[in-house]
Amino acid sequence: MEILLSNIAPAKISVNSTQKAWEVYLEKADKVNIATGFISSDSLIELKRIIEVNHKPYLNILIGMHFFDGFTKPQYEAALSLNNLLKERNLGNVFLSNVTKFHGKMYSFISHNSCFAACIGSSNLSSFIGSTDHIYEADCHFSELSETVAVDD
Repeated sequence: MEILLSNIAPAKISVNSTQKAWEVYLEKADKVNIATGFISSDSLIELKRIIEVNHKPYLNILIGMHFFDGFTKPQYEAALSLNNLLKERNLGNVFLSNVTKFHGKMYSFISHNSCFAACIGSSNLSSFIGSTDHIYEADCHFSELSETVAVDD
């Protein structure tokens, strides 16, 4: 386990950063699962571009707060556009939590049916892709096989 920080002033103390880790993981992943409270239209547009260019990864994304707090028109259109692309290419889905507010931030990266990395912390999707607006984020990064493998009961 490693703590990943935004690594912006005044506390540039991490060797790695959330954004650098995301870029490495995304390149390697065949599948990405995302659960986040909030999204930005810019981050969804960038995810769509990545999938259009690379024809991967398979993506499941849960958006947890916008049903209750409202979408802007650009956010809604970007989410719908990404979902349409994913469905057309059989590469996943965009889900919207409409029963309860979900404010967690969890990301898992899978290659060859095995989770090789995961991030859990305070970073919304925009911390990885797009503008962070200089919000200092902190995440736990798991990359050891024993830390990322699900245990069957």
